[in-house]
Amino acid sequence: LMFFVPAVPLRTGTSLINTLGNLGLLTNLKLCLDAGDVNSYDGSSQTWKDLSGNGTDFYRGSTSSAQATDPTFNGIAGKQSSGEYFSYDGGDVFTAVSVPSFAQALHKNNAAFSVLEWVYPNAIASTSELFGVIQTGSTSSPGIYFGNADTSSGLPLMFAGFGASGATMLVKRSTILFNNSAWNLIGMSFDEAAGALTFCINGVFESFTGQVYSSPSAGSTDAFWLGRDAIGDLLEKSGNRCASLSVFSAALSQADMTAFYNATKG
Repeated sequence: LMFFVPAVPLRTGTSLINTLGNLGLLTNLKLCLDAGDVNSYDGSSQTWKDLSGNGTDFYRGSTSSAQATDPTFNGIAGKQSSGEYFSYDGGDVFTAVSVPSFAQALHKNNAAFSVLEWVYPNAIASTSELFGVIQTGSTSSPGIYFGNADTSSGLPLMFAGFGASGATMLVKRSTILFNNSAWNLIGMSFDEAAGALTFCINGVFESFTGQVYSSPSAGSTDAFWLGRDAIGDLLEKSGNRCASLSVFSAALSQADMTAFYNATKG
C-alpha cells in the first residue's frame, strides 16, 4: 500500500484562521480577529487577540482598562457561530495595542493590501452613521480609511490621506449597496502599483482602474483603530456589530474573495 501525506496539513474547525488555512490564504495574512474563536476573545478580557501570528492585538476601548468606550461582546466564548460578535453603542472603539509595520505601509507608494470584514449595519440612514470602519493614521499622520462612505447613500468608501488636513491621496466610493440591518461581508482589494481597486460586498464586485496615490506620503502612521474615523467625531452607530476582520498585505483576487465569502457566510 502507498500512502500520500499532503504537503500542507488540512486545518479543521470553523474558526476563521482555520478557514483561511483551508483556502490557502495564510501567506499574506497580517491580521485575523475572530469573535467566535476563544483564542481570539475569551469572553471577558480587555484584548481582542490577533490570530495571524503577527501579534496585532486590539484593546476594547482606548486603553487596557475597562471604560465606557469598550465594545460589548455578545454570545458564548468559543462557540464559533453567528451569535458571537462585538456590538457598538455609538461611542465605542477598538484601539491597536501598537501600530504594526504592515499598517505603516498601507498609505505609501506601491501599497498592496486587502480587507475582509463581517459587519452588521444597524439601520444606517445618514452620513454620520458609520459601519465597518477601519482607520490607520490620525489628524496628524497619514493613513487609510475603509468603511461606509460619507454620503447620504452610505456606500462603501476607500480613502487615503490625512484625517483632518493635508494632502488627500485617493478617495473612491463603490456603488454596491449593502444589506441594512443584516450581516454583510464588506471587503476591498487594492494594488497601488497597478492602479487596481476592487470593492466586494456579499460576493458582488466593483472594480476600478487608474486608482493611484497622488503624491503618496512616506510618513509613519501613529494610530490604528476599528470603529472610528481619524478625527474621532464619527464612530460606529449604536447597534452596529463586528464579527471578524482579516487584513492581507496583498491584493486578493475576486476568486479568493468569493471563496472566502462562500466559506464564511454560513
